[in-house]
Amino acid sequence: MRIATCSPYGFNDCEAGLIFLAAAYLKHLGVDVSQVVCDGVCTTCARDQVVNWQRSLSSCLGCTKEQLINSSWGEFEAHHLSRYIDVESTAKIERILLGTSDTGIIHSEYDGMLLMDFVRDNFYERFSRDEPDPRNGEQTKFLRDLMISTVRIINALRKFCVQWKPDYIFVADTGEMFVRVIGKVAKDHDVKAAIVTSDREKRTSAITHPSREMVLTCDMLFSDLTSMRRDCSTWPREMVDLLQEVLNFLGFFEKDVPGVRRVG
Repeated sequence: MRIATCSPYGFNDCEAGLIFLAAAYLKHLGVDVSQVVCDGVCTTCARDQVVNWQRSLSSCLGCTKEQLINSSWGEFEAHHLSRYIDVESTAKIERILLGTSDTGIIHSEYDGMLLMDFVRDNFYERFSRDEPDPRNGEQTKFLRDLMISTVRIINALRKFCVQWKPDYIFVADTGEMFVRVIGKVAKDHDVKAAIVTSDREKRTSAITHPSREMVLTCDMLFSDLTSMRRDCSTWPREMVDLLQEVLNFLGFFEKDVPGVRRVG
């Protein structure tokens, strides 16, 4: 069995605590675990809001470095998305998007998928409107950048799924295009995507079942993995019980799942 993990915007998301502790526990049980790392493949993303939408090389490098803290802590194999991008085919799509009129850009499709469906929330987050004003160059440029980023992520994740063949992917829900793309690509490649969200006020995390309309809510774990030892035998019994409950919810201890056994 193979499990991929993804926390697009670094190690300090509340969702990351649950994702990477569960991944480390599965690795302890003999599961092959890796991490998908965004290493600057996007022309823009929601994290740019942290730097007032003024992306720089240092901000991208900082994000990549934060993501790699997770793989370093868990000793997971890191898969950089840039290594999976087909430059020629992606560049062709990008030229089409750059050549599309400002009024027509919202109707742009890729392989039958309406790109606005992936990026609408991100656009709204910045401009507080669902669609750009065609007369506003800043808005139309930002939308094109979002769409170009979406196409790059789609292509890279498709190739990753074909080559590495994960059975599951655990994803920190950042509420933007990255998660929507992962959900779509995972479904197309028969990969089970478990999406993790957090409610910071209630200090709970919610895990969406990959194939059923079910959500499991549990106490929020912490995001600072570096304060935990990687050795599962040192973890509190309550934490192990919670992780087993989460993994049981996702189907990891069913008889038809090879390579995984419950450890008491």
